Amino acid sequence: SQLSIRANVPTSFESVRFDFDGNNGFRVENVPPYALFGDIQGDYAPGPLALGPHTLSATPFTQNGAGGQPGSTGTITFSVVEVRDNITFTLIDASTNQPVPGFDPIADGTVLRLNLRFLPPLSIRANVPPQFESVHFDFNFGIFTRVENVVPYALGGDINGNYFPFPFSVGSDPSPEPQTLTATPFTENRARGMAGPSGTLIMIIVDNPGVGFTLIRAITNSDLQELNDGDLFFDDFLPEINVRVDFKTGPDVGAVESVRFDFDGQIGFRVENFPPYALFGDIMGDYIPGIFTIGTHTLSITAFTQNRARGEVVVTSSTIEFEVLPDGKPEANDDIPHYNYPNPFIGITTLAFELPEAGNVQITVYNLMGQKVTTLTDTWREVGPQVVTYDAGNSPAGVYYYQLKTLKGTFSGRMLLRK
Repeated sequence: SQLSIRANVPTSFESVRFDFDGNNGFRVENVPPYALFGDIQGDYAPGPLALGPHTLSATPFTQNGAGGQPGSTGTITFSVVEVRDNITFTLIDASTNQPVPGFDPIADGTVLRLNLRFLPPLSIRANVPPQFESVHFDFNFGIFTRVENVVPYALGGDINGNYFPFPFSVGSDPSPEPQTLTATPFTENRARGMAGPSGTLIMIIVDNPGVGFTLIRAITNSDLQELNDGDLFFDDFLPEINVRVDFKTGPDVGAVESVRFDFDGQIGFRVENFPPYALFGDIMGDYIPGIFTIGTHTLSITAFTQNRARGEVVVTSSTIEFEVLPDGKPEANDDIPHYNYPNPFIGITTLAFELPEAGNVQITVYNLMGQKVTTLTDTWREVGPQVVTYDAGNSPAGVYYYQLKTLKGTFSGRMLLRK
């Protein structure tokens, strides 16, 4: 190791005698800094600090060469240990006293997601090099602390390797706060002596994984957007579509092995045995397109611990309901072409139309109840293409209609506002 030790003494002294490991007069230093293994103008020379316990004394003198009057002697004892590996952790099934498969070891700094609903009673073992004699556990920054003096070093304690389960607390869904475990080894029992490097484990603990749905553009296998309860879509927005179920908070242990989709009142519309779990199926992530007919649809899923919708239920989602509306494109026999883009839109959309003759144009926006929301324009306009912008502002999401009044007649179109 490239280490030395410096003695700090008052300026009234001119030399320091080091006594090291029973060797009196191991070294005398006449010029500060006073270093155990010497230095050249503050460039310290490293010394052979062997593994094991050491004793060091330093006595200052009023004259160089350890002459004159001695001052008070300072003495320290310390140990040099070899740390070959970083600390690791093991997730223990406290009902069998065996590691949970796949979690032995868990590296320092790992983020571990646990779904307690499908796990046995658990403990966590800290694996430390043999030169250490105790481990100090700190869970959630002092909420729980424990010192283990005998291997195995277990968070919940043990008697001769018979592990006691640790009462992990469950975070709130759908976004549980991470929980932190730190283990610090020491060279002596009761967390005394020299501390080794600490290991840290971050845990996200739930008992019911959150479920979400994502609309997939099947022809490109790309995500479109989340699918939520109460969503509205025009049917021209949903060609060749699929829906994937996403588990937002795990589980990584007690894993899902199959998902049953219940769609439009049909229980077991489809069972998927491999991720990604898709409503209309997939072939190794190549999504199979499906079609949502115009009307109201319902969707829910149930996840299982075995394939073919067998075993225990991991989670059942809430049922979401969404509606598909006829498209908002203009009728072919409209005398004045008109449409809005984008549609659906978020915040702002543009209404485009073309006037065959000059005249007054009035555009009014109504909600689904037929109540007037705003008048966008009521002015004279010339022949040719026209555009008007509609800023929905704080209006709630939903279906709106625009009414276009011209000298050629009155026309309307649907708009879908999303948030």
